[in-house]
Amino acid sequence: MIFARWALAFLLGNLAAGSPAQTVEPQLVAVSAPFGQCTYAENRGETGSGPAFEICGRFSEGLAQVRIEGRFGYVDRDLRVVIEPRFQSAGPFRQGRAEIILDGKAGIIDREGRFVVEPAFARIIPFTGDTFIARALVAGQVSGDLPTWLPGLDRLELSGVHGGLFDPAKGWLTGQGLEFNFFDEAERGLIWARSVAVDPETWGLLRADGTWQVTPRYSHTQSISEGRAVVRDATGASGAVDADGVLVIPATFQWLGYWRGGYGWAKRDGREAIVRPDGTLLAGQYFEKVEISDEGLLPRVRIGGLWRSVGPDGTIIDDDRGAVLFECPGGFRFRQHARGIEISHAGHARPIGVYDDTYFGQRSCGTALSVRRDGKWGFILADGTPLPATPEFDNTYGFGGERSFVQQSGLWGIIDDKGQFIVPPTWSELSGSGDIWRAKLGSETVLIDRNGNPTVEPRPDHTLALNCGDRVKFFTENGLWGLRDAGRIMIPARYRALSCFGSGVSYAVKPGAKAWCPLGSDGEDRDAPPCLDTYYSITASHSWPEAFAEDPFESSVSWNRAMLNYGIGKRAEPPQWRRRFDPAPGSGPYPTEED
Repeated sequence: MIFARWALAFLLGNLAAGSPAQTVEPQLVAVSAPFGQCTYAENRGETGSGPAFEICGRFSEGLAQVRIEGRFGYVDRDLRVVIEPRFQSAGPFRQGRAEIILDGKAGIIDREGRFVVEPAFARIIPFTGDTFIARALVAGQVSGDLPTWLPGLDRLELSGVHGGLFDPAKGWLTGQGLEFNFFDEAERGLIWARSVAVDPETWGLLRADGTWQVTPRYSHTQSISEGRAVVRDATGASGAVDADGVLVIPATFQWLGYWRGGYGWAKRDGREAIVRPDGTLLAGQYFEKVEISDEGLLPRVRIGGLWRSVGPDGTIIDDDRGAVLFECPGGFRFRQHARGIEISHAGHARPIGVYDDTYFGQRSCGTALSVRRDGKWGFILADGTPLPATPEFDNTYGFGGERSFVQQSGLWGIIDDKGQFIVPPTWSELSGSGDIWRAKLGSETVLIDRNGNPTVEPRPDHTLALNCGDRVKFFTENGLWGLRDAGRIMIPARYRALSCFGSGVSYAVKPGAKAWCPLGSDGEDRDAPPCLDTYYSITASHSWPEAFAEDPFESSVSWNRAMLNYGIGKRAEPPQWRRRFDPAPGSGPYPTEED
């Protein structure tokens, strides 16, 4: 089993300022700090020198939401606290407004931290001006945490958001049974909406005053891209509207994709076409395939297996072989070619060859390339040497460690960096990664190393279950647990179970307690964030943890204690996560922590 401790995941980047001009702010990104905390630096990968926070949001309009001692406030770009931390959760700013959660209720603050809308809602999202997307709070309901890593208003955050439009001075502008989707910059005051109760399958374009710009009529909608938004009518046919919602491309296409490089991408019966903004086809027809560039290059079409370029007037011309797609610092250069992608290298006087376009991109820089031509695979080593001279393998795994697994005539073998077989192709199946692979020969499955030699599964290192990173480790005294930092006791061994630090806190269970409650990095109790009913040091999707008791809290405590006991060798196996298709956990008997 691979052990992974829960830690704060950062979605790094900046949010453009909320003015109509969309001024881009200088880069400032969240980086890791000790004890699962974070701070900010100019570039990713740098070590921040500023104060550490428990959670770092992304900057929007010059401010970022951060969590300090369990509560959210805001810092400016000098990392000075400008809105004191007092909120349960907080969102980014847009047009000078931000959504916050206080005492389980959502409200709106301005850049001074003053309430524009008092906390009284389940959600209230800044839309435009004095209009907000809101959902009333049902009696007995409390608001949950806001996603700190999303911009203030985009299609990700709006996906599945139900409610209505609300103006603090005018009250509700619409009913509250609407679902919303992003259309254009919020400042323009237009948003896709549909009535969940009345007509849940049909979208219209709603104005900020609650009236319809376009009455509901579309089964599918997209956001504006280069002045066009793709829509689909009730029959499934696709067209596009302009920035005002006017249908400027009738819904006559079998399929129409997003706009890029000034054109749309259409498909019909397995063939593809390039669509002008007026809905006509560039070059007037469908092709085998098309490529549309957003980097100023001419669009391309494939005819009879050859790529040709298409001019703005629709004239099909020779493909622009001089168009460099990108270059790698190590010497690789990738150009468009009529038959695919031409690859050259600074260390070779002539191009290496023309290959199929198989997801080449900046990720290809600095490594051996896997290339394909005429249905066969090969490699180009980092120095530009093709291996073999002509692709001849049915399939490959990426080249690494001076060797690779390759498939030839339906069987798998291993070649070295000279293209010679270290192990002849003899296996019918091969799977795995790293140093140990699972090979199937007939009905027998064996473990092999990267040289093809038989090997055995390494014995698991139980002590990994005691690690919280490089320095911090669990330790036990008299059946209770604590944490040491490089040998120094951070948290004395006085808890039935506790977690590694994440977002600046460790969740711990005192003897006799009925919840997992937060401790600070000083080992002291914290009154925020709130305690948890259950906690698990590792999780698995579509699975449930092995049950140790009927009570979920007690089961979670015993599960984590079993993991720690596995770390000190008191258990032969770690506690498990059951797959979703395994039988559901029954009513006992339950294992003990040491079983």
